[in-house]
Amino acid sequence: MGSVRKINDEFYIEFYARGLLYQQKAGPDEEKAYTLLKQVQNKIDQGEMGIIVRDVDYDIFFQTFLEYAAEQYSPKSYRRYRNLVEHFQQFCNQNISIKKLSNITPKVIEQYRQSLQRSAKRIKPRMFNFTFLLLRDVLDYAIKLGYLNDNPVIHVTLLQILYYGTVQPLTEEEQDCLIQQAQSPYREMLIILLKTGMTFNEMKNLNWEDIDFKKNIIEIKNLRGNKRKIPFDHNFQNRLSQRGNADHLSTGRIFSQEYLDLFPLEIKRLFHECNLREYQTPAVFRHSFARMVLNRGGSVLGLVKLLGLDDAAKAMRYAYLMISDK
Repeated sequence: MGSVRKINDEFYIEFYARGLLYQQKAGPDEEKAYTLLKQVQNKIDQGEMGIIVRDVDYDIFFQTFLEYAAEQYSPKSYRRYRNLVEHFQQFCNQNISIKKLSNITPKVIEQYRQSLQRSAKRIKPRMFNFTFLLLRDVLDYAIKLGYLNDNPVIHVTLLQILYYGTVQPLTEEEQDCLIQQAQSPYREMLIILLKTGMTFNEMKNLNWEDIDFKKNIIEIKNLRGNKRKIPFDHNFQNRLSQRGNADHLSTGRIFSQEYLDLFPLEIKRLFHECNLREYQTPAVFRHSFARMVLNRGGSVLGLVKLLGLDDAAKAMRYAYLMISDK
């Protein structure tokens, strides 16, 4: 059965058909909204599907997204999404041609870009990029729900910015060389850092109970006590499970403190063996993971969940990977 929702001063009906959730504006009268819902439900029951169009008013979609963001992201990230959505919605409200989400085309996004650049307080390049990466994430959710087939934001070119102090990620060939040259347990340490994006401190505190080999998921607890789940593939599972002997299982920790203390020296040696630049910091593995995610079609802001960041703005430190790879 469907439902009736109120957003601002308007009522909307929600109902399922063809396995998808549909939303339709019903107007300011609640009683008429319930009447419309009943009529639509009857037509669905009778197999009259032709009248249903898979589109939605942009205001109800934005409200749906904010409800989703409130559940998925930290309070800081949610506030950033909310501020962006409210600002973009105000822009849409000024354009009488925009009624449905499908009306938000690349041309509309270009008009929004121009309005930002014409604003009284000229937007800084870094904030410009951040704004459109956030908006891209919002409309990716519309694609996930089936409202859009293409994200109009991808047609906006991000600004080239010099990101001082960024870490140069490893290529796949460089990663393979390090893993092949490493001996256990350093090989498994490298695999974990490169394939999960966890920090070195998170790896130090990793226990066997944090790994679900049946579901192929690692639950990571950071120093702030927050938890996140990261999936891993079968190759990762096979390599890691080799360390699951009785001795390791009895101690709980995957890696002993002795090997963790020697890790920097061993990695420096491996970098030299593979003719790589001088090893500086474990952050190189985290940035390499970020690059892999982006190369496989992930968004910069999708890294917020994978890397356990508490603020979407912190994902901007990885934005140079997306820009430089275009």
